[in-house]
Amino acid sequence: MQNTFFITGTDTDIGKTFITIGLINYFKKKGKSAIGMKPISAGLENFKGNMINADVAYLMAVNSINIPQQMMNCYSFKDAASPHIASNNENISIDFNVIKNQVENLSLRADYLFVEGAGGYDCPLDQSRNISDLIKHINIPVIVIVGIKLGCLNHAILTMKALEQKEQRVFGWIANMVDPNMAFQKENIAHLKDKIKSSFLGCIPNLSYNKDMDISDHISWPPDL
Repeated sequence: MQNTFFITGTDTDIGKTFITIGLINYFKKKGKSAIGMKPISAGLENFKGNMINADVAYLMAVNSINIPQQMMNCYSFKDAASPHIASNNENISIDFNVIKNQVENLSLRADYLFVEGAGGYDCPLDQSRNISDLIKHINIPVIVIVGIKLGCLNHAILTMKALEQKEQRVFGWIANMVDPNMAFQKENIAHLKDKIKSSFLGCIPNLSYNKDMDISDHISWPPDL
């Protein structure tokens, strides 16, 4: 699955969807087709009469290709909770093979595919499996979104160590300035650049005042890919 990446993060609510949209726009500007999918979502909202997860709706709106909702969102749970709780409430078991088959299918439809996870890297999916297990099953490179806020050094370094211990491929990481009031932002990012071996793919400024702004200009992608 060439040019297919899993988007995970150091925590929940640190901008995975926001940055996935930025990555899609980055490649669309370069004349490439790019799509995002979110195989597992939790929490539904009413969008023009359609009950859909908000992150899924945002990805569908920006994708280069019109992908049916059920293809890009294999499991859509009603409750806005950790997937292991939301899936249990509906008595539904998440089948990793179903997700992998859809990833393989969608990877053939576009130049770039970004698979957005749920929550953070070790977010539980049931009583014995989590997002890191899903990444291992799909077996694609990972892009880690690091939410730059108090505690980010610990969160980021532990996440990278966990990825290394599980021998999973890290393509790169992106810093997202989720807390505009955090002190010593540059010093924290400099420390992470020194400690993290994989490529630094950019720093996204805090855009809470304008969430519709295109962030693709803040992404740095290796020139040979």
